[in-house]
Amino acid sequence: MTEPNKNTHWKVKNLNGTTGLSCGCGSWLAHWRNYAGSSRKICAVKGCGRFATVGAHVKCTDNRTDNRWWIAPFCKTHNHYSFTQEVFLKRDVKLVAANRKYSCE
Repeated sequence: MTEPNKNTHWKVKNLNGTTGLSCGCGSWLAHWRNYAGSSRKICAVKGCGRFATVGAHVKCTDNRTDNRWWIAPFCKTHNHYSFTQEVFLKRDVKLVAANRKYSCE
């Protein structure tokens, strides 16, 4: 098994200070599920087996995108403000834009 890298897995960092943001989907996890077309129930962080309970605001740190904010399904541990390290996401995880202007009403 090969180690994750920017060609096979998204590398992201959780964004702090986004708790008060909302969208018309009801929650950011619902937003992610709606636009990813997925019913994923497990955290997107590679190696984590906890339930995804939130749609986390993340920023890619592998230089594959601009500074846009994205949503990914995270457990509460990986979405906590004290969790500041960069992580690789599981290979099958799709990032969804956090910009409500282009997605939910």
